[in-house]
Amino acid sequence: MRAVGFVVPVVAIFLVCALVGFYSLFSNFRSYDDEGLLLLSSSLYLEGHVFYRDIPWIYGPFYLAVVEFLHGLLKIPLEHSAIRFITLLNWLLLAWVSALLVAKLTSSRIWGL
Repeated sequence: MRAVGFVVPVVAIFLVCALVGFYSLFSNFRSYDDEGLLLLSSSLYLEGHVFYRDIPWIYGPFYLAVVEFLHGLLKIPLEHSAIRFITLLNWLLLAWVSALLVAKLTSSRIWGL
């Protein structure tokens, strides 16, 4: 019964984080963001161009593996909205895993919040 009482605040915090993240991603334009460069480069990569030779690229190869998996194999569209939803899911997943890690390391569910 005590676990149920703890689930409600966790879900509430998760929903607030999701709403704030959604608002932040879909309502603000950041002039320093390189979203367009990443979309164009990813599109060229999926068309068969080679990074570091055909496409100037400053990031490491892990991003390319993610692009190949999400947009090549899973066929998620390569567009701004889809990328922003993926970013939101990454933020929420990272927050959840971090909370679990802190709760485990401190042996306190409160610190995990």
